[in-house]
Amino acid sequence: MVPSNSCVWTANEEQLLKQLAGRATVNKISSLMGRTRQSIRSKATKLGLSLNFKRTQWDENVINEIVSLRNQGMDWVSIGKQMKKSSASCQRAYSRHICEERKRKLSKQNTYVDVLKSVLEKVEILDEHKVNILKAFREALEN
Repeated sequence: MVPSNSCVWTANEEQLLKQLAGRATVNKISSLMGRTRQSIRSKATKLGLSLNFKRTQWDENVINEIVSLRNQGMDWVSIGKQMKKSSASCQRAYSRHICEERKRKLSKQNTYVDVLKSVLEKVEILDEHKVNILKAFREALEN
């Protein structure tokens, strides 16, 4: 759409902006409404609207299905077609999931190491043995 020459916003345009705010990017709203990005931002501010685009959270079952398909060796294009989503969005969801899993695992491992450290502080063994025990424990957790 060509940007509107009119500075005056109609009630319908304001209503449309209220519906789109937070559900689409400023670029997308600008394109749909035929208004400049600055005009969209300015009107949203005046109306007290947030333009922060909120991506929808994916259902855990959908993510698990993507992980399962990828673990079976399926390529991203095929996964996207099967899930009826873009291959790029499936890949991003997969990457976020893997990253979160690693963080949870690391957090759990750190908790175990902290507990072991506190136990070792209370027993009387040489510091070098404590270091060796901690090292062996960390290696065991990684496997």
